[in-house]
Amino acid sequence: MNKILFIETQATGIDSSRCAIYKMAGIFCEETITGLKETKRFDYYVSPFEKARVEDKALWLGGVTRAELSLYESEGEVFKRFLTLLDNTVNVRNPKDKIYICSFSASSYDVPFLKNFFLRNGSQRFRDYFYVQTLDLMCLAAFALINEREGMPDFHLETTAKFLGVAPEHTRSYDTIVNAETSLEIFKALKIRLKQGENLYHEKAAEVDKNHK
Repeated sequence: MNKILFIETQATGIDSSRCAIYKMAGIFCEETITGLKETKRFDYYVSPFEKARVEDKALWLGGVTRAELSLYESEGEVFKRFLTLLDNTVNVRNPKDKIYICSFSASSYDVPFLKNFFLRNGSQRFRDYFYVQTLDLMCLAAFALINEREGMPDFHLETTAKFLGVAPEHTRSYDTIVNAETSLEIFKALKIRLKQGENLYHEKAAEVDKNHK
């Protein structure tokens, strides 16, 4: 049974080693015979660590001020809460019990920030909880939408969701939990497309096999 964390992070810049996560939200799910089952979720507001690089453009995009950041929970406290969630999800004594990280731009954005989040808080246990392989929805959707890409104005999360027919009814720009929910819906839509492709393949294979008899 696969365990998947649909996660969204927002940071004070794009440099994962110098900038800080100030928002992170996620939805833990388990794959069952009937589909994905949500087990828990979180939505954290994090005060940047001391001497973190804070870029004005990043704050403007996120609709947050430096004064608001100072009121958020400390990174150390958020890390402890996050680690508790992970310990309640994964049996670290079992090397096969790990979580897939799934997000839009997981490989280039969320995962590097999460790894540094662990390291800054004195932990090198990232790989105890998570698979090295990520489910990067941007890459997966790029393949699924290869024939539609020319007609898409961009390849952002919301646009991709719209073209897959799963755009949220009410989009709130840079809302971490909404984006995590949207990633979950994109994943479901991509699974359906994959299944449809498998069915088409088997139909074509059966037709070829019939013609050769």
